Amino acid sequence: MLFRSDLGTVKMSWVPSRDDGGAPITRYEIKEERTGDIVRCDTNTCVYRGLKPGVTYSFRARAVNRVGASDWSALSRSAKVDTAPGRVSNIRTTGHGDHSISIAWDKPTGQTTPIQRYIITWAGGSDEGQGSTTRYVAQGLDNNSTYTFTIKAENRVDFSAPRTSAPFQ
Repeated sequence: MLFRSDLGTVKMSWVPSRDDGGAPITRYEIKEERTGDIVRCDTNTCVYRGLKPGVTYSFRARAVNRVGASDWSALSRSAKVDTAPGRVSNIRTTGHGDHSISIAWDKPTGQTTPIQRYIITWAGGSDEGQGSTTRYVAQGLDNNSTYTFTIKAENRVDFSAPRTSAPFQ
C-alpha cells in the first residue's frame, strides 16, 4: 500500500489482484488493525478519515465481489497521520535590556506532532529555539534600531508558514 497523510486522514492505494475469483470486483474494504473499523472503498484508492495525529496506524485490504469477500491482505506498513504546524501567533516583547529584546509567542494551534524547534530571524541575525519553549532573547542588537522578528515552527513533517512581529525597539 502507498500512503499520503493529511490531518486526520490517510489516503492509500494498492495494486489490485489479478485474480477476481471468477466475478468482477465490486468494492474493496479497508480495516484499521487496532480498532478493527472497516471502511468501504469503490476503487483501489481509498481515504480513511477520523485518525488522530501522531498515532501510528496499519491497515489490511480485501476485495469484494458478488460471490463474497477475499481474505484480508497482509498487514500494511505503518502510517502516521501528521501535517506541518500552523503559524505561531501573538509575537510580543516581554522585556528590553542593553542591546537585547526578549520576545514570546503563542504556539501554533491545531493538532500535529510536537514542535521540534522554532526558527527566529531578524535583520542581522537568526537563531533557533527548542520546541518546548515559546520565549527568546535576541542579543547584540543596536539600542537605537527597531527590529521585526519572524518565527517559523517545525515538527517532523515540515515548517509552518512564517509569522512576523510588529517592529520592536
